[in-house]
Amino acid sequence: MRVLVIGVGGLGCPALLALGEAGVHAITIIDPDRVEATNLHRQILYREADIGQPKVARARAELARRYPRMAITALRETFSARHAELLAAHELVLDGTDRFETKLAIADACVDAGVPFVFAGVVGTEGQVLGVLPGRSACPRCLFDEAPPPGAAPSCSELGILGPIAGLVAAEQVATGLSLSSSAPRINRLWTYDGLRDRERSIPLARAADCRGCGARRHLRGALVESLDAVSADAPVLDLSGLVCPATFVETRRALERMPEGARLWVHLTSDEAQRSVPASLAAAGHRVLARVSDGETHRLLLERAAREGIET
Repeated sequence: MRVLVIGVGGLGCPALLALGEAGVHAITIIDPDRVEATNLHRQILYREADIGQPKVARARAELARRYPRMAITALRETFSARHAELLAAHELVLDGTDRFETKLAIADACVDAGVPFVFAGVVGTEGQVLGVLPGRSACPRCLFDEAPPPGAAPSCSELGILGPIAGLVAAEQVATGLSLSSSAPRINRLWTYDGLRDRERSIPLARAADCRGCGARRHLRGALVESLDAVSADAPVLDLSGLVCPATFVETRRALERMPEGARLWVHLTSDEAQRSVPASLAAAGHRVLARVSDGETHRLLLERAAREGIET
């Protein structure tokens, strides 16, 4: 089995060790970051001497020392939609990242590529795991739909991560991942762990027909935005702050249809109703919603002008 591990931090480090102990001999790791002193308590592949070094380089060296027969490919990169071919070259993907937007982007890409994957997360003393067989089982968006706006949910930097909890969650993630190629895959259930009470639960999760990740509303999901400043520099901004529907949709569509095919446009909305209805209306008109970013007050949509034959008149 060839396994891709995205993120070599608190989850990725123990997951890689678990894969090695399970006899997995072909692994690709991808992570753009360097080892930091504040993370050593949970990122158990690294030592103090590794501080400042690229994580993937140090992880590869440690894995090679422990498992000499393991074939390891290390990529010091940030995962994005351009890694579709990389996904297709693997039989299993483990998500060890810590940003919700990245997690959903990984889930979307795996669903599109038809590659089994395991979503996992840990914050503070709590963790969760969801195994996914694309086309057969519920995906993360069946549960979460979209990433919460900034500040709506506590982050790892705010609550921290207790190292042993990350290890327990990673062990469950690997066990779930290996089960996906068996006759009894662990799917359609969200495994959760409460470290304060030492309690684990398995919550049934049904596949949602209108899911943005794997269902009828796939065209409405957003793409991964790694840097808002980087992408907004290449696209003009239409500020519709204060306007409500239907004016928001009318003005957005007019602006798009004055642009050339494939052009991109950032639209800023402050109406909660508009940020729900405008993307659906634009998608129905043939345009693409590439990304959504919200700070809880202003909703930013990155749109792409459709080909003329795809636009209703």
